[in-house]
Amino acid sequence: LFQPEEEIHSPVERAAAESKISIAHPTLHYTPPPWASIPEPGQGYKLEVVKNGAIVDCIDLDLRKHETFVLIGRLANCDVVMDHPSISRYHCVLQYGEDPMDKTGKGWHIYDLGSTHGSKANKKKLPPKQYMRIRVGFVLQFRSTRVLSLLGPSSDCDAEWDLSPTEMMEKMHKKALEAKLAAAAKKEFEAEKAKEAESEGIDWGMNYGEDDAPVPDVELDPHLMEDHEQYYRADPKKALAKFFEREGFDMEFQLTEQGSGHTHKWLCTIELPIEVNGIDRAVTAQATVSTSKKDAQVQCALEACRILDAHGVLRRSANKTRTKNKDLEANDFYDDDDDEYLDRTGQIEKQREKRMMWAKNKTGEKAGKKSTYESLCKELEETRAAIADLKKTLEDLSKAKTAESTGDSLDDYCRQLNQGADAKSKTDISILRQKLVGLTHDAQRLEKLMKIAKP
Repeated sequence: LFQPEEEIHSPVERAAAESKISIAHPTLHYTPPPWASIPEPGQGYKLEVVKNGAIVDCIDLDLRKHETFVLIGRLANCDVVMDHPSISRYHCVLQYGEDPMDKTGKGWHIYDLGSTHGSKANKKKLPPKQYMRIRVGFVLQFRSTRVLSLLGPSSDCDAEWDLSPTEMMEKMHKKALEAKLAAAAKKEFEAEKAKEAESEGIDWGMNYGEDDAPVPDVELDPHLMEDHEQYYRADPKKALAKFFEREGFDMEFQLTEQGSGHTHKWLCTIELPIEVNGIDRAVTAQATVSTSKKDAQVQCALEACRILDAHGVLRRSANKTRTKNKDLEANDFYDDDDDEYLDRTGQIEKQREKRMMWAKNKTGEKAGKKSTYESLCKELEETRAAIADLKKTLEDLSKAKTAESTGDSLDDYCRQLNQGADAKSKTDISILRQKLVGLTHDAQRLEKLMKIAKP
């Protein structure tokens, strides 16, 4: 006779029955990649288990349950069983083979199976479900108190650096700095691109290509292209002074105090003469610091160098300047776009005179005859007299500029807003000071020549 199965009424009996049913392990959702291969036996690959600084176990990877990979997890059917609660049932896989994308030869690759707490190799967290090549000596961590170290043949070790610890630190620091600068440059480029897209708006199909005009290439010194900021990072004021001296302008910082007590700060600004597509533009660089005037000037100069370098004018090659000067001299110091017939203000002629003066100050007039001690003395006296005249002229211009002030700072400020700065006087003072610097250098050169030629 058929006897029905007895019903289980006791909770203990029910729990025991459920435990018997759940003995079957969950399915491992992992398929070896096409490049997987069976490791050759006898290579000596092992996993050394370290706990609290002591070796507690050594697992031979030749004694594995799968052909091409080693399974690490919390379940009993894993090759490496770890009982820590932070370990997933199927935590990660050590896959053997030769990844065609990596091209590092046959070896072990770690593959995290999307575990809850993740995996680490050499203290670096691994992305889930991505193969990473590991070599002999790599240290693996899985949020457990145990640490696994891969042992094996010396041919599978990383190549050692032939560098001292200091050089290694410098190389790593340089690599991190390059990555940081690249990320910052990419972020800045994306921000500028988004800003341009917002400013352009809708053109309603009436874009005639005015904004697509080709930008002239700026020739840069090749040996300065290794690092954009290396040229001016050490001494930004010196680099900025070279730029102003080359362009024929004065480097004048404007310092303003802000706040008082613990909120006291120095605001430093400077105007930069930048030529963009043949149009002179005044760009202001500024910096605010809470330490001293000197630091404010240094930070302002650094910001100015960055702006000039971004426009490609800070390190303009001297060859391009010489070529441009030769072209101007061949064209009687007229620019290619100058048309004297259409000019009714005399501005073109004034610019021509300035170009002639700058060319004369920069090149000088080389005498064809030999200099004697008497001629050098005479030339030095004339140069000193010219220096004295220039200093007197500059003092007169400075006094005249100061006399224009009404004494009321508010009225002066409003007058400057309404009338703007006197560009002509600034240009004249700049040219005179540039000429004064040139004459001072000539005087120093003549003094040295006199010492040599003295009988």
